[in-house]
Amino acid sequence: LIARNEKNYQRARQLFEEAISLSPEKDYFDAYAAMEKHSGNWDMVREIYSKAIVYFPHDVSILESLAMSERRAGNLDQCVEILRKAIGKEPHRASLHIHLADTLVDSAEKTSKFEVLDEAKDHFNVARRILSGRFDPEERGQYNKMWILYQRRSRFAWLLFRRVGFQFVKWRVSLPPTHGIPVEAWILADPSKSRYAQLYHLDGAVLIYCHYASEITGARVHRAEETLKRLVENNPKIKSDLLFMMVPEIGGLQNYLRLLLEDPESHPTVIPVEESKVEELINDDNQETLHSYLDQLLSEWLFQRDLYKGNFPVSGRMFFGREKEIGLLNRNIEEGRSVGIFGLRKCGKTSLMHQLKLIRKEDLIAYVDPEASPIRDTSWLCWKTIQGLTQQRGQKGNLLLTKIRSEKDLPDFSKVVVDFANDIRTLMDNAPSEAKLVLMVDEIEKVTPIRGEGWAHALEFFRLLRGIAQESQGRLVVIIAGANPAICELARWHGEDNPVFQFFEEMFLPLLPENECKEMIVTLGEGMGVSWEDEALRLIYNLTGGHPFVTRKLCSVIVTRFRERPLHVSADLIRKVESEFIMRVDEMFKEIKERLQQDYPDEWEVLEAVANDFSFEEIRQLVPTYARALRHLEGYQLIELVSGQPRIKISLLKRWLMEG
Repeated sequence: LIARNEKNYQRARQLFEEAISLSPEKDYFDAYAAMEKHSGNWDMVREIYSKAIVYFPHDVSILESLAMSERRAGNLDQCVEILRKAIGKEPHRASLHIHLADTLVDSAEKTSKFEVLDEAKDHFNVARRILSGRFDPEERGQYNKMWILYQRRSRFAWLLFRRVGFQFVKWRVSLPPTHGIPVEAWILADPSKSRYAQLYHLDGAVLIYCHYASEITGARVHRAEETLKRLVENNPKIKSDLLFMMVPEIGGLQNYLRLLLEDPESHPTVIPVEESKVEELINDDNQETLHSYLDQLLSEWLFQRDLYKGNFPVSGRMFFGREKEIGLLNRNIEEGRSVGIFGLRKCGKTSLMHQLKLIRKEDLIAYVDPEASPIRDTSWLCWKTIQGLTQQRGQKGNLLLTKIRSEKDLPDFSKVVVDFANDIRTLMDNAPSEAKLVLMVDEIEKVTPIRGEGWAHALEFFRLLRGIAQESQGRLVVIIAGANPAICELARWHGEDNPVFQFFEEMFLPLLPENECKEMIVTLGEGMGVSWEDEALRLIYNLTGGHPFVTRKLCSVIVTRFRERPLHVSADLIRKVESEFIMRVDEMFKEIKERLQQDYPDEWEVLEAVANDFSFEEIRQLVPTYARALRHLEGYQLIELVSGQPRIKISLLKRWLMEG
C-alpha cells in the first residue's frame, strides 16, 4: 500500500503478488485490483479477479466486482454475461439485479437494441421486492433513463439531442402511484459544447420535455412551463426563457405556440420538436441532417421572439447589472439596517427586491405588494407578511396569522397586530441565529401617501415595525420601495410624529450605468439573432439615460420593425425610427410628470426650467426650495450636473417636454 501510494506501481505489484502467495485474503485482491482499475489496466484487473475466483469459488462478490470492472472498461456484453452467471449462483442478492439492470440500460442506449429494457425493468422490480421498501428505483438515474428509452417519444428526444452534442445533466419520468407507465419525462441538457451554444446564446442548461399523451394540448404545454418554472427555482443556471417539447406533430398547436411568442415576459419560448420528423432523421443516420433540422427549429422560433418586450419585474437570468446596489443592500441586511429604495417608476426597484430574495436563500423573506390588497388596511400587510415569511420554512403550525384563510376573515387590527408581533417573535426564536427576517414592502405610497388619507392604522403598523426591529437587534430588517422618500423625510404625519422619520437608509436607485445598459441590450439581443454596433449602443444610451424599461422599449421597437434575422443594428437604423420612440414612451413620461406635479410641484418646476436651459441663478429665483428639489431630481437621475450646470439625463424626456 505504501508503494502504491508513492506511485511505485511495479514494486506494489511485486508485493501484492507476494502477499497473495503467502496468504490469499480477499482484501488483498480487492486492493490490488483497485490499483489497476485506477491505471486503466483492465487486462490485469481480469487476471487478478480470475485468480481470486480460484481461491474463493463461492464468493459471488468477486464476480460482481469483475462485472463492474468490465462495465467501466466499456465491455457491456461481458458485464451482462458475468452478472447473469452471478445471479444464477445467488439469485437473492439485490445488488446483482440492480447492476444488471443498469448495464442493460446502457447497452440499449449504445446498441439501439431496446428490447433488452424489458429485462432491465424485471431486474429493477426484483431488487425492489428483495429490499422491500429499502430501495426506490425511481430515484435512480438509470431507472429513469430506462423509461425514457422505453417510451418512443422520449427515446427520440434522447437520441436527437445526444447526437447533436448536448450533454445530459439530469432526467426524470413521472410515474403514477401504481408504478405503471410514466405520464411524462424531462431531460436537462447542457448545450455548451454543441455548435449551437454561441450562435443561439444557449448559455445554460435547457429543458427537453415529453408528455406521452397522444394529443398535445395547450394544457400540456402549460404543464411543461410549470415544470421549467419549478426546476429554475431550484437551479438558476437553467435557462428560464425557452424549452424544447416533443410533440407527435405541430399541426394546430403551432398557432398557440406563436401566441406565446408574443408574450415572452409570461411564457418561455416553447420549441416544438416533431416526433415523426426525428424518427425519420434518426433512421437516416445522417448526422448533418440532424444538425440542419435543429438549426432550422432554433432559427424559426428563437429569432422571432422579442425578449426586450415586457412590463413585469425580472430576476434570475433576466436581471442585469446592479452589482453595487445588491452589495449595498446585502451589507445593510447583514448589519441589521432597514432601507428605503426610491426611484422612478419602471427603473428596477421591484426587480432589485426579487433578485435580492433569490440571492439570500438562508433568510426568511416576505415580499408584499400593497397593490394586491382588496382592502386599505395594514391588517392585510401583517397577514401577508407572516404568510410570506413562512413559505420558505414550513413553520405554519405555531403561527396565529397563518390560520386565517382569506382577507374577509381578518379580525380587527387590534387583534391582528398582537398576533403579528407574536408570530414575528416566534419566527425569530425558531429560525437559525444567523438568519434574518426581511420584510419588503413595495409601492409604499399606496400605504402612506404624501397627500390624502393613507391606509388604516399605517402609523401603528410602522411604529410597531420600528419597535420590533430595534428590539431584535438587527434580526428583523424592513425594506420599502417607492417613487419618493417622503416617508423618511417628513417629521410628522397628519399631525403626529412620524415613527420612521430617518429610520430607513435612503437608496436612490440610479439608472443603469452605460456598461450595464449595453450588457443588457447585447445579451438579450444574442438570444434573438440581433447584434449591435458600438455607435448604436451609445445612441440608445444617450436617448434613454440608462433607464432599463425605456431602453428595452426602444430596442423592442427596432426588432419589431426590422424582422430579418440575423439583424445587425446600426446607428442609422435607430435614426430611422427615432420619431416613433416618443410615441412609445408617452404614457410613462406622462406618469412621471403627473407624479411630480402631484407630490413634488417644486421638482416639476425645476425639471421644466432645466429642460428650457435655465441657469442655476434663474432656477434659484424661480423655486426657493431648489436645492432639495435638485437633490431629488439628481437622486431619480432625471438630471445630472455637467460642468456645473444641470441637464436632463434622458434626452428623449427633454425632447418630450420641449414638444409639449
